[in-house]
Amino acid sequence: MLLGSNETFKIADDIEVSQALVVINDWRQNLTDRFVGMVTGIDGDSKRWLVRTKGQVKEYTTVWFSLEQRSLQVESQLMPAPEEDVERCYEFLLRKNSKLVGLHLSIGMENAIYLVGSFPVVSLSGELLDEILGTAWTYSEEIFSTAMAIGFKSKYKYRGTKA
Repeated sequence: MLLGSNETFKIADDIEVSQALVVINDWRQNLTDRFVGMVTGIDGDSKRWLVRTKGQVKEYTTVWFSLEQRSLQVESQLMPAPEEDVERCYEFLLRKNSKLVGLHLSIGMENAIYLVGSFPVVSLSGELLDEILGTAWTYSEEIFSTAMAIGFKSKYKYRGTKA
């Protein structure tokens, strides 16, 4: 399954969840072998992982992966809740959201802006995980500076190309 697919999310059995864990752990190991400075980590329950990548516009993008019975949940904080020109910032984000594929923008904890997505457990592959990570990084790089320049205009020095 590639991003944007409408595949149904069925309940994964124990074997499928175990296979998904192997795919994710192999992928994480492969990432650290391929990219110097790539940080990956496992949360205590071992079904929640993070990958932290260095950006060009946004200093770092951290993507959390959480394996559940039906799906792999993905989240990455894009920015804190806007403090200035809030309506214009949300309008910019909502217009961007309509063009995103695979991941979408959401308001999360403390009204921070997140990129989020959900993918069927049974369709996980290294290729899909690469695509998810690349998509999160790309969207962060494309959206971050403009959103911060609007939502924190008196505090944020613009550092990127306008998205």
